[in-house]
Amino acid sequence: MSSRRETTESERLLVVKWSKEGKSLREIASLIGVTHGCVQKIQQKYKKTGSMANIPGRGLKEILSTLQRRGRSFPQ
Repeated sequence: MSSRRETTESERLLVVKWSKEGKSLREIASLIGVTHGCVQKIQQKYKKTGSMANIPGRGLKEILSTLQRRGRSFPQ
């Protein structure tokens, strides 16, 4: 399984620019180095919201126990 990475804002700008110029999903994907599905999602988000910025508050939340938050380690 390949590792996942977040697309940068400059990559998303290129997707929108190239799609307006008439390039296909697969052409854009190969130029940037992402899947055509990723390009498609970027285009859909731009059409829906008009923005390419990340949504605040999204992503994996850090889950810490009470002891870890206090800076203590678990007894062994």
